Amino acid sequence: MHDLFKRAKKGDEAAFVSLLEQYQDKIYRIAYTYFRNEQDALDILQEVSFKAYKNIKKIRKPEALSAWLTTVTANHCKNVLRKKSRETMLTNTEGTLSVTQDHDMPLILREVISYLSISEQTVILLTYFEGFTLGEIAQQTNTPIGTVKTRLNRALTKLRKQMRKEGIK
Repeated sequence: MHDLFKRAKKGDEAAFVSLLEQYQDKIYRIAYTYFRNEQDALDILQEVSFKAYKNIKKIRKPEALSAWLTTVTANHCKNVLRKKSRETMLTNTEGTLSVTQDHDMPLILREVISYLSISEQTVILLTYFEGFTLGEIAQQTNTPIGTVKTRLNRALTKLRKQMRKEGIK
């Protein structure tokens, strides 16, 4: 992977494609978690792949690529959801958008998670949706494990508080 990463950073397109193939399933799973729709997840995969191609030179270490892709994917998904939400609100004839009518838990979860900071969202996503250990997250994000634990604890506290506020048990 180190060799592919170095070659991709130097502009070798074949190396970039080979490198990205290792992460396509992960990017797709994250996007699918947000949208629960195959086409939207595939669109996000394509858009994140393009962002990765344009920005690979900014990533210093190959170990950081996985966390970087996770963060970029999550942020891109949130941006797309915000845009879709605004469009839905603009076209909704009643002027309000009911999120909880059909008890769509993934949508509710996305909404509650959106109250967290980016670093807290990343820790939640990597821990509970991607199955990483705190040590792996610390290594991938180049962050002390104590900081990762603190972010996770703060995120869980904020999630519990927000869920109570939203009436979710």
